Formats: sequence, C-alpha cells, structure tokens
Amino acid sequence: MTTPERNFVVSVSPKYVLPIVILLTVAVTGCAQRVNAGPPPTRTPIPTFTPSPTYDVLATMVFEAAAATATAEAPTITPTPTETEVPTATPTETPEIAQVIIPRAVNIRSGPSTYHSVIGSADSGESYPILGKNNDGTWWQIDYKGQPGWVFAEIVEEKAVEDIPVAVNIPTLPPPPPTNTPTITPTPEFTPTPVYTPTPTPDYTYTLSNTGTCESTDGLPQFRGKVKYLDGSPRNMACVHIAFWGPRQTQCSGCDRAGDGNWGFAPFGDTAPGDTVVELFVVNCPSNGVPPGGQNGDFVNLTPLSPKWTHKVSGKELCTDITFTSED
Repeated sequence: MTTPERNFVVSVSPKYVLPIVILLTVAVTGCAQRVNAGPPPTRTPIPTFTPSPTYDVLATMVFEAAAATATAEAPTITPTPTETEVPTATPTETPEIAQVIIPRAVNIRSGPSTYHSVIGSADSGESYPILGKNNDGTWWQIDYKGQPGWVFAEIVEEKAVEDIPVAVNIPTLPPPPPTNTPTITPTPEFTPTPVYTPTPTPDYTYTLSNTGTCESTDGLPQFRGKVKYLDGSPRNMACVHIAFWGPRQTQCSGCDRAGDGNWGFAPFGDTAPGDTVVELFVVNCPSNGVPPGGQNGDFVNLTPLSPKWTHKVSGKELCTDITFTSED
C-alpha cells in the first residue's frame, strides 16, 4: 500500500522572510565547502514548497516601507522666500501749457491781421495762454486778460504748440481803407473880366438934410419931420412914405392940420415890435391925391425921390426933426 505524497505549504510571516533567506544562503554556502570531505550524505527529502503570492506582497511591502522610511527620514528643505521687489513709482509728467512769450512790446488785435483794431498791448516778458490759430498758422489767438486777442506769430516766442487747433469764429477781415483817388481839377474856362459899370447915382430931387433925434417916450411911438425948400421955407403937398416889413403908409406934408411942411406917423399903436427897422423917404404923390389920414394901400409908384432915413426901433421911441429938403 502506497502512502500518498503530501505537499506542505508553510506560511511565513513577512517579518521572518528576510532572516530565513539569509540563513538559507549561509547554509547552502557551508554545504558547498564540505563536498570533498567524504561521501555524500544520504539525501533527506526536503518538503516541497509551493510558491505563494505572499512573497510579492511582502517584497512590495518591504520596498514601500523602506521608501516611506527614507522619505520620513529625509529632512524637509524649506525654500528661502524670495524678496519681492517693490515697483518704483514712475512720476507723471505734467503737460506743458501752450503759450506765447512776448520778447518786446507788441500790439494785441481783435483779429488776425493788421487791418483789425488794436485792443491792447503786451510788454516784454509777459506770457499768455494760446487758444487757437488762424487757418495758415501765422497768427496766434491768445487769452488776453479774459478776452480773445490775436498776435502775429513771427514776433513772439511760443511753447507746446504742436496740437493747437484752428480757432473757432475767426473775425472776418475788415475792408481795407479806401485808396485816395486823386481828383482831377478841371481846367477853368476863361472868364472875361467884367467891366466895371458904376451904379448910377439916383436922381434924387430931395436930400435928407437932417436925420433928427430919437429918444424913449411914455407915449405912442412916433416919427415926425419936415419938408423944406432950399431957402428953408416949408413945402407943402410933398409925399413921405413909411415902410417896415414892406410898404405901410404915405402922407403929405402940411396935410391933416399938421402945419406947414410938417408930417408924422404913429404906425405901431402902443408899442413897436422889437428890432423893427423903419424906413422913411420922399415919393411921388398919388395922381388923385392923398386921402385924409394917409394912403394905406394900392400904392402905384414908390420910387424914392430922396435918400432913405433908416432906424431900428426898440420899445417906445419918439423920433423928431427928420428933414427932407427940395432942390427946386
């Protein structure tokens, strides 16, 4: 009767695997050294071990444990913190203000031309902000004491004028002053020199032999006189005319009980108008005679037969002794 062969499986704890391997290695080495010592010993059957997947697990665990130990024992290096650089603040540039600088005294005008009126002046060293320019950039518009003014670009210094715009509402160019057109003086036509003709002396038949006197009076303004012959005797029926503002009245000497050779006028009533000019002179008597009180209209011929007696009346006056003398 054959006894069946049994296979033994030995389970070894993982912690004993390494020592067992070492012991087996040493034993195999010792046996090899005693091969020549004598006959080989009778072989003792060694139990057959069936490989178990436990070795792979144990090996894996040994290596993982060793790695974990190495990892645990390795010192942790803490990196030194890098110092962060603080950025340097970049200063903001202040933009330049567009302006003109006056190098010498100049006129400030109301528009971009010398035809525009002068509104003021600027002295050397003064500066003014630039507001704009004209279309061709030859004049600057500036802030002149709170109002727009214009200055010629070539006679001033300027700063920061790269982006100056064309001004709005540029004053229009005034018309230039008129050019004096010479007036052609026409050549005067020849005018013959007039021949002097003396004014003929009136052919008076009476002279004004006495101008009389005038003085103020409380009564009516009056004019009195006489007509005489050359020998001084009174002459009646000679007509004397009074005129102011035109012909007024004719009377005859010696008429209306005036007395031989006497005549008189009271033409103004109570008071004569101021600055009234009175004329008295001898005239031809009407063909049908002088009516009582004198003739006041329908005068036919008032050609003077004597020089005129003239007087400007002022207020109440009495003029007497005005005398005309007949030459026949």
